[in-house]
Amino acid sequence: MNTQQTMHTLNATLFEYEENYFNCRNAQVVAYLRSKGVPVDYYFYNTLENTKTVYEHLFTKNQNRWLFETGCLSKQDDFKLLGVQIVDQRYPKFHSAKEQIVQLLKGGTSIFSWLCNYYIPHREHYRKYRSFHSFIIHDYVPGKEAKFVVQDPPVFYGEMSEEMLVKSFNSAPGAARGMTYADLGGVHVDPKMLMDKYTEWLNGFSDDLATYAVVKEQLPKQLQADQEKFRFFFAIMFGSRLLFSRFLEAMSFEMSLVQAAAECSGISESIHYVLKHSKWEDIDVDTMVRQITELAEKEKHLIHALKNKQL
Repeated sequence: MNTQQTMHTLNATLFEYEENYFNCRNAQVVAYLRSKGVPVDYYFYNTLENTKTVYEHLFTKNQNRWLFETGCLSKQDDFKLLGVQIVDQRYPKFHSAKEQIVQLLKGGTSIFSWLCNYYIPHREHYRKYRSFHSFIIHDYVPGKEAKFVVQDPPVFYGEMSEEMLVKSFNSAPGAARGMTYADLGGVHVDPKMLMDKYTEWLNGFSDDLATYAVVKEQLPKQLQADQEKFRFFFAIMFGSRLLFSRFLEAMSFEMSLVQAAAECSGISESIHYVLKHSKWEDIDVDTMVRQITELAEKEKHLIHALKNKQL
C-alpha cells in the first residue's frame, strides 16, 4: 500500500488548488494524472476564466457552484491533448461492473465512480440530499468481508466495505452509474500544438473586468445573504488564476507573467479564505473592497501583457 499512501499524501497536498476550479471529478482526475507522472500543467492553457461568466453562473442564474462548466477540460476529449484517453463505462448495477473493476485495479489502474452520499459516513453532511459524489477506487481486498480502498481527496482515504460500495454505486443516478478510468498508454507532449491551442484561446478571450466593480458594489449590501456565492466566486478566481500561472511556467513564459498570474490568484485566495472562515458580521468589507480594486488592476495589466506578447 506504500504507493497508494504516497498518492494520498500527494493528492491531499495538491488537490485543494484543483478543487477550487474544477468539479470533484475533474479535480480528482487531474490530481490522479499528476501522481502518475502526466504533466497536467499543460492542460491549463485556458483556465483564465472570464469574470462575468463565473458571476452570471453563481448570481444571475443562481446555479450550483459544482455545475459550473470550466473552459478547461470541459469535455473528455480535451484530455487527449496530452494523449490521455478517458474511458467511460456504464453499468446498471455494481455486480455487472465488479469483474472489470477488480481486473483494472489488479493491473494498477485506479477507477473513478459516482457514489450516493447517503450510505457513506464521512459524507454525512450531504446524506439528506441523497446527492452523489465522485470517488477514486484504488484497490480491492478480497475475503469474507471484502473491501475496497477508496479515496475522497483530500478528506478521506481508507477501506470501504463492499456492501457499502454496492449500495452507494447502485443508488447513483442511472446516467452516471458506472466507472471511468484513464488509459495512459499514449501520453505525450507536443509544445507546438499546445502553443497553438493557447494562441487560439487567447485570440478569443476578452474580459473588461467590470464584474469586479459589480461585486464591490454588492458586497456591503448582500454579504449576509450571499456570502457563500461570493466565496465560490473567489474560489474559482483563486483556482483558475493559479492553474493558469502553472501553464505559463510549464511553457517557459517570462517569469513576470507567471508571477503576475500568481499574484492575482493570491489576492483571490486571501479574499476566499476570509469568506470561507469568517462570520459575515466579522468581515472587514472595506478592506475586502480595496483588495478587489487591487485585483482588478492586476488582472487588467495581466491581460494587457498577455495580449501584447501575442502581438
